[in-house]
Amino acid sequence: MLGNKVNRNASFKSIIAFHDGNKIELFTGEIKGKIAFELTTGGWGFDPIFVPGNSDLTFGQMDLETKNQISHRKIAIDRFLKWYQSQG
Repeated sequence: MLGNKVNRNASFKSIIAFHDGNKIELFTGEIKGKIAFELTTGGWGFDPIFVPGNSDLTFGQMDLETKNQISHRKIAIDRFLKWYQSQG
């Protein structure tokens, strides 16, 4: 759909919400990158087209361990865990 467009910047964001009955806490994870010029294989959803910043591979081309170390979901989960563990 982007054809030969030069600006292929993209980002993905995940938000995890925690609610204890009284308050709500939100934890955001975001990864910036670009949309590849060609569809690759592997993964699902946007994995075959999204190239995260500082990489030449799409999420689909990465092994699962590498992808999970840099994903927007991991960033959000890590922020939640840090907060949760600090609650004593």
